[in-house]
Amino acid sequence: MPLRGVVKYELRVIMRYRWDFLVLGAMPYLLAGFFYLVGMGIGGENALKNFVVATGYGEAFLYMLVGSAVLLVILVGLDSVIGELYRALATGWLELLMLTRTDVYIYMFGLTVPYFVANVGITILSFLPAAVYLSGLFAGLRLVVALLILFVGIIPLQGVSLIVATLVIRYKEPEALTQPVRAFLVVLSGSIYPIYILPSWMQLVARVLPPYYVSEAMRVSLMLSNPHLTLYYLGMLLLLTFFYYPAGLGFFKRFETIAKKSGELSKV
Repeated sequence: MPLRGVVKYELRVIMRYRWDFLVLGAMPYLLAGFFYLVGMGIGGENALKNFVVATGYGEAFLYMLVGSAVLLVILVGLDSVIGELYRALATGWLELLMLTRTDVYIYMFGLTVPYFVANVGITILSFLPAAVYLSGLFAGLRLVVALLILFVGIIPLQGVSLIVATLVIRYKEPEALTQPVRAFLVVLSGSIYPIYILPSWMQLVARVLPPYYVSEAMRVSLMLSNPHLTLYYLGMLLLLTFFYYPAGLGFFKRFETIAKKSGELSKV
């Protein structure tokens, strides 16, 4: 199968950069520690009490650790899709691929699966010690639920990545397009701070984006142990999957059809 071949090849590529895994595993702690210290410095003696009252979560560091891990999975996953597609375009490989019988989307899906799986696995393992230490052994067992949430959340995120990647290929400007998208997702994902501090219109936008529900579902499953609320967030992720995934695939397919007719890909 073409998909199996692409996945195997990308896994071999990823395994060449083993030290990157160590850096990726440490990044959630660095980000969470930075925001935790900033909050303590600004909030003073009552910082933790105010945090509990404002968010309903008892462990500020674990709250930020989960959010940082989700944020990294989102950003690395987005960059992997866009980066691989743009490199394929710049080297002429994408044009050759479109001439074969292999569906381009199968190729793109095979590219992203190893990155997402590796990132999710490393991220979960990275904050397992902190979850067990701060919330007990049962929190470690609840990581299984968190892992499921991350994998479900990846599906609609792939739709978003496809839309952005298509625009990158169309306009040949990866950084100019992806930097605003990254900033947009960081602000509206609720990964570091709750979205209720944002203006009302931004809260509405955040509630139709997958990252918000991934962050909240993981926090609830790990820190509050509220199955009803966890199921609600999972349900919203599944609902968004039925919108973003077909939308991203349809958007790319339409561009592919137009590009084959007009020769758009050769205009680099």
